[in-house]
Amino acid sequence: MAEETKKERTRTVAFVPEEYATFDTQAPENRIKMFNAHNAAASLNQIGDEHFKIIDVMAERGERTNSKNPCQNTYIFTDDGRVLFTQSNGIGKTINEIVVLVNSDFAGNTSNGYVEAHVAEMKLSGDR
Repeated sequence: MAEETKKERTRTVAFVPEEYATFDTQAPENRIKMFNAHNAAASLNQIGDEHFKIIDVMAERGERTNSKNPCQNTYIFTDDGRVLFTQSNGIGKTINEIVVLVNSDFAGNTSNGYVEAHVAEMKLSGDR
């Protein structure tokens, strides 16, 4: 049994893409917000290590174009009106954790209506 427990601790758990929005997706103004996100979001890669203020998030299950591997399409709505997009499952996982921390309500569960964030790039094994 001790060996079984040890195996449990070393097993890795794959990221499971989620699907949610931190706003009412049925409200007409938010349907426009979603349309604009799908059609005009800027890549999170393009902003470097710039800080941004997250006010809403939308996540959808996606698929990488080349590999066909599942991923999470994450749309980050910022306080300055931008929408940032990423298919990075690592960033998606972190954003999902932030959404849980604020209980899906940035305006109501933060002292200032947003969570400030930035992305720092680091080399991973396997030339990733």
